[in-house]
Amino acid sequence: MKLCFSSRERTGGLAGILAGLTFLFGMVFYLALLTEVQFGNLSADITSQLIYLQEHSGFLYTWYFVIYLVFGFALLNMQFGLSALLPRTTLSQAASLVAYLWAGLVISAGLVATVGHNMVITLAQAHPELAPGAFVSLHIVVNGLGGGNELVGGVWLILVFFASRQKQSLPEAIQWSALLVGFAGTATALPQLAGFCGAVFGLGGILWFVATGMHLAFNGAGQTS
Repeated sequence: MKLCFSSRERTGGLAGILAGLTFLFGMVFYLALLTEVQFGNLSADITSQLIYLQEHSGFLYTWYFVIYLVFGFALLNMQFGLSALLPRTTLSQAASLVAYLWAGLVISAGLVATVGHNMVITLAQAHPELAPGAFVSLHIVVNGLGGGNELVGGVWLILVFFASRQKQSLPEAIQWSALLVGFAGTATALPQLAGFCGAVFGLGGILWFVATGMHLAFNGAGQTS
């Protein structure tokens, strides 16, 4: 049993590191390549975004694939590792359920984004007048599922904080950073705080996922009794 738990924690830790790297990849990619055209900003020029989509569909497919699909499956595996480390309580079970919900939403957003953008490109070639409306509708759905705010992710981190406090299952720094990043995530549900708190959640999430992943992969197994 201990070997089984150790393996789960190690695999979950590596998945956590991967999840943090997907955050980093997504932020760097957007700042470097998508900021100028304001891709995904529905208040910006839609026509220029459609042109960019058609000219750089491969890059955008890769971006969506990594930030949604790779992250979603990495999150699932990380939660399996955390479940082996955290005490078996109602709080830890709630954290698992919210993690599965978050992963499901994110993976769904990724599937809609990758398939939907290919359909928008096809529509732009066959019926150009319909493409802008389809592009807007697509982004409304994708944002609603996984990109509009970080409420679900924030709730998960807060639950991880309280679950880990019960038996000090994680180092103090990781526990408290989970709470802080979690509160930032929940605050993105408020439009007036979404920009600033979204940046805090993104940057803090990179550090938290990598730090927690390293702990699970290289230290967590030794604490399992």
